[in-house]
Amino acid sequence: YRDLRDRGEAFKSGTNLQALIGFQIGKRLYFKTGISYTRVVSDYLFIDQINKRIITDTIFDPNTGQIKDVLTREEDITYQGKNDYTFVEIPLLLTYGWQFNKLGIGLTTGPMINLSFSREGELPNQNGQGIDLDDGEWNELGIYRRTAGLSWIAGLQFSYQTYRNVELFVEPGIVAGLNSITLEDDGLQQDVAKRAYPLSQRIFQYGVNVGLSYIINDN
Repeated sequence: YRDLRDRGEAFKSGTNLQALIGFQIGKRLYFKTGISYTRVVSDYLFIDQINKRIITDTIFDPNTGQIKDVLTREEDITYQGKNDYTFVEIPLLLTYGWQFNKLGIGLTTGPMINLSFSREGELPNQNGQGIDLDDGEWNELGIYRRTAGLSWIAGLQFSYQTYRNVELFVEPGIVAGLNSITLEDDGLQQDVAKRAYPLSQRIFQYGVNVGLSYIINDN
């Protein structure tokens, strides 16, 4: 089943929006927190491992209109589309930085606490058949956790003072999910159909955030 998922699903793009407030707590040390919204999109193409589509071609004689031959062939049944994973989180970040006139450089790291986790799209069952994530079968099985738990951020920060207390910043970094977003199967459930999802799934992201910051009190 893991091979089926690896072959059929690929994470393509994502969007992250943040609104943060920061406090200087040391000579070069800053604490930042606020709210973070992330949407991750994956493409999928799953092939049904059991069923086939039967294609029948009937060939007619152009002169008599009689059936000359009937050809039958099999074709894979595929399920194709996109999955959306949405996260709303509270970041708790520490930044250690250096200031060179108008240019600032910093190292940022810290956890993010998930408040809300939702998903839309399809996943394959063990037979490769696509099932809607909102379908009752998935809800009954309890595939996903209600929240995504903790993630960890690590990145760089580059800022440039453009006008008085306004800074333009660019922050390349990574976000690693520390917890599985799926419920793990402990094997204790007697009814196999009620057991949790057979895979542990974590989300790993990398990208660049660009934005503006306003310095309220610049000493």
